[in-house]
Amino acid sequence: MMREDAGAFVVGPELLEKGADVGPLAGTNFTAKDLYDVKGLVTGAGNPTVRDEGEPAAANALAVQALLDAGSDLVGTTVTVEFAWSFTGRNPHDGLADNPADPHRVPGGSSAGAAAAAAAGLCDLALGTDTGGSVRVPAAYCNLFGIRPTHGRVDATGVFPLAPSFDTVGWFARTPELLRSAADVLLTAHESRIGVARPSRVTLLTDAFALADAEVRGGLDTLVGAVADQLGGAIIEAQLTDEKTWQRWTSGFRVLQSAEAFAEHGDFYRRHGPSVLGDDVAARFEFASRVTDADRKAADGVRSEVLNRLEELTEGGTCVVLMPAAPTRAPLRNRPETDTAAVSRLLRLTSIASLAGAPSVTVPSRTTTPVGLSLVGAPGSDEMLIDLAAGVHQFLSF
Repeated sequence: MMREDAGAFVVGPELLEKGADVGPLAGTNFTAKDLYDVKGLVTGAGNPTVRDEGEPAAANALAVQALLDAGSDLVGTTVTVEFAWSFTGRNPHDGLADNPADPHRVPGGSSAGAAAAAAAGLCDLALGTDTGGSVRVPAAYCNLFGIRPTHGRVDATGVFPLAPSFDTVGWFARTPELLRSAADVLLTAHESRIGVARPSRVTLLTDAFALADAEVRGGLDTLVGAVADQLGGAIIEAQLTDEKTWQRWTSGFRVLQSAEAFAEHGDFYRRHGPSVLGDDVAARFEFASRVTDADRKAADGVRSEVLNRLEELTEGGTCVVLMPAAPTRAPLRNRPETDTAAVSRLLRLTSIASLAGAPSVTVPSRTTTPVGLSLVGAPGSDEMLIDLAAGVHQFLSF
């Protein structure tokens, strides 16, 4: 049964800070994942020991302050997986948020509470983070629009890190128009920005779609058709890469992310050990503790390989790539065990944009079987992706 607060909040839902009286987001409200500094609150990163050792923030994270300055009211902080390091959304301390779009299933992680709050209508915008898919996947599971921006286009000052060279400030909304309004506030005039308003064509990655369950592929057919309609039917099929290379890229992402996470939080793990962590996050820390410098150096080249391939597919930023946001429906709530094969397929999809530092917008199916389509572009094409998502949504609304 759905809870009144969707099990989404660490603090709230309540007015924490009023936004400016005038601004492009006046009349809206938002929440911030428990990784964002909120003045006067301790940023807990989903873990009681982190909270106990922390001090109340002296200032808001820059993304939080930017939304406040644009007129949006802050109405709560939301549940995250510990250290933002899991796809399930399960937190042994703060609980598992609801999935308003699919109540028998998890909302996804690590931005679980943010997605739940937005999907339940408890906020207009929800700030999450996306390192390896933590906005894209919950958006698909919860029937929301979500964005992982180009790495570095939103200032992450005041956001608790996991792996800084992959971490991005992302957000959820129920409409692409509001997703774009937030983008106009949050996205900086980054050197990578591409000023193309409309893609010249779209490429569907056949090997990426082959990773998805038949149920998911069937649910994406209408979305793919709507994308084609926006571009006069111009969709090209291509493969991302060969099997061996893709496995190497995914393994490289895991090594690089783990090495960075342990550099950030290894001292915490050495001081406290696995007993203060949930089993899945403890296992990730244990893996990270065994990553060597040689492992990291061997993985260093995968970033440039993936970026080069994405630039080929997008023809320097003028085209868009399509892939499933997640290969399966959200896992059932009553099955706490992790399907490692499903997680492996999921990471293969999500790690591409993460490795390339590229933007990805999730377009929801808005059906009783929630699935999401990822629109992936070259770094700097964020606005183009959001506008394409808006066109798809408008087409399907008629």
